Amino acid sequence: MSIDADKQEKYRQIMERVVIPESVRQANSPEEIERRLRKPLAPGQVWTVVDDDEFCHVVIQSVHEDPRIVTVVPMSLDLESETPDSLVLMTGGIEGLPSIAWPDLAKDIPTRVLCKPLGMIDKQRFALIANNMPGENFSVYRGRELDEFGFLPEMKRERIDDFLYDCSMQCNLLTTLPSISDRRDGQKIQVRICRFLMEQCGMSRSDAEAASERSTQLNKETLEKLLTSGFEVDDLKKAELLPESLLCEIELPIVRETVEAYAQENPQNADPYVSLAQEAYGLAARHAKSHFGDWAAEIRKVRIRHHV
Repeated sequence: MSIDADKQEKYRQIMERVVIPESVRQANSPEEIERRLRKPLAPGQVWTVVDDDEFCHVVIQSVHEDPRIVTVVPMSLDLESETPDSLVLMTGGIEGLPSIAWPDLAKDIPTRVLCKPLGMIDKQRFALIANNMPGENFSVYRGRELDEFGFLPEMKRERIDDFLYDCSMQCNLLTTLPSISDRRDGQKIQVRICRFLMEQCGMSRSDAEAASERSTQLNKETLEKLLTSGFEVDDLKKAELLPESLLCEIELPIVRETVEAYAQENPQNADPYVSLAQEAYGLAARHAKSHFGDWAAEIRKVRIRHHV
């Protein structure tokens, strides 16, 4: 038997003796993951954050007024990584397992980097984490002082902090949510554009309504007619403002795989989130006068259409 084969056999024998808690098995079932993904984001939820080739566990501390941003506290299942500023949850941590939390390293991150839901922290332990307080009654303790090998947990702590900092920078990439007045102005302009396209360009009502949502993408001749008939370029941009509900939904973890696949298929799009949202919005515009329906359904239709 080769050395590699011998190692694999020893690893197999070790893994056969490992007992995986039933709660962990259930949590990793496709059905349970799907169920958790469909839940609204809320404080106390534990998630795996993934960006590029790195990941870490976090618990949501709060959801911002802009629901595309959450404040999270990093966590770890590696008890050897405890530091003096950490909290050690001997019970009731990630998936109920012993865990470490670093409340001082809380960061604001976009929901787009949340990947896999890992259940909830109970209210009592979550309150201790949120307030950065130990609680012996709930088996939550302050991390121990570092020994001569303290540089190892410190390195892990710094690596997690750097990773979440990089994630937090992505908040700057989020499209500004339109105000109510912006949306109202945009809808008024859409009505004017729609009327113009019907009366001056001979479009049907349904085609004109759809085109008014994406007026900057009209053919050159029609676009020139608009611009020489009293419409400004800024007017056309205002008419294309995406609904806040869609801009928020496109950032949810349940849509993440769809956005990633869309980005791979359309590498020319600088921002796949906005591009996919625009396609979904345009698709909705062709089927309904009201654009406050099931955006997830429209987003899925865009992906299906790209595969046809």
